[in-house]
Amino acid sequence: MMFRRNLVLILLGVLVAATAGTFWQAQRSDTEPAWITEPESQSGSVRTPLLSVRRTPRWLTIPIQDTRLQSALNATLTNTETPAESCLVAYRNDNLLVAHQPDRPLTPASLQKILTAAVILDSAGADATFNTKMVVFASDWESVTDGVLIGDIYLVGGGDPVLSTPEYMSRYVDQIAYTDIAALADSVATALLEQGVNFIEGSIIADESRYPDAERDY
Repeated sequence: MMFRRNLVLILLGVLVAATAGTFWQAQRSDTEPAWITEPESQSGSVRTPLLSVRRTPRWLTIPIQDTRLQSALNATLTNTETPAESCLVAYRNDNLLVAHQPDRPLTPASLQKILTAAVILDSAGADATFNTKMVVFASDWESVTDGVLIGDIYLVGGGDPVLSTPEYMSRYVDQIAYTDIAALADSVATALLEQGVNFIEGSIIADESRYPDAERDY
């Protein structure tokens, strides 16, 4: 009986020591890098001692790690520089840590552009291009006389998303990729000349009917 009682006490002491060591290791702040150098291990040697806190079961450290992460996220939410309309939901191993205004509708941030680009590349392919259409009414086209088109030309929205002018893009300090609209104008002029049109009596009108369900009769 005495031997069994002493054995139980020894095992409890080892468990308490290991748990305390794990708690201390999880709570300490890693303010400076710790460089560890180990001599070449000899054949048959054990790198981690049997009673090392590194052998402590993982379920003992997870609650402490979750608490530290939760505190860090809450500190970010209460920071004066964090906008009041911010929302944040964080899980770790299916464990909900933070749910701050999870149902608040917000405009997607720039990170969604990465997801959108990935979907486009996956579905359309890396060699896909945008086509911007310039169109005229069929009746105006059929009435072309002596190379003169009497009617408007419509620039249909929904093609190249970065179509712009150099003057407009020069307002930005950082350079942004764009397509010069002058190149589109040259292509349209060339196509019209090939069809025998060398003069237009009309205007260039932006057409946004692609987005709402509107009828187009050209």
